[in-house]
Amino acid sequence: MKSIQERYPEPYTHCFGCGTHNQAGWHIQTYYVDGVYVGRHRVPPEYSGGWADSMYGGAIAALIDCHTAAAAADAKGRELGLTAADPLPRFVTATITVDYLAPTPAGVEVNLKARVTSIAGRKVHVSCELFPAGSATPTARGEVLMIQVREP
Repeated sequence: MKSIQERYPEPYTHCFGCGTHNQAGWHIQTYYVDGVYVGRHRVPPEYSGGWADSMYGGAIAALIDCHTAAAAADAKGRELGLTAADPLPRFVTATITVDYLAPTPAGVEVNLKARVTSIAGRKVHVSCELFPAGSATPTARGEVLMIQVREP
């Protein structure tokens, strides 16, 4: 199954977090499974926060940012009736709020789960939770407003 990020048009494939053509990037991938946007990613341990065993908060925000942008693109594509072969519209972050609920272990795989809560024209609101692999308790939550990029 192709990730949502693999459906981005070429001009939008260079994001550090999720760009498929950014050789130095993280290559975050998002999938739509049973009404939920899911992803898994392992941020290298050198992206630690104040403690060597905890992930840096900016890395957590980046994961949530890229994951919710993909959710917004796919949800808007579904609303527009696009097929899996069609390139998706691209979104940028208007606002992101991250609640850090507990330390996230550094260097371990994390799971991301997002749901689109509303679509109104070019605006898509997405909620996201981040869980260390094997845990049912989120260590971070994000609320994100994504805006669809206007094509020239």
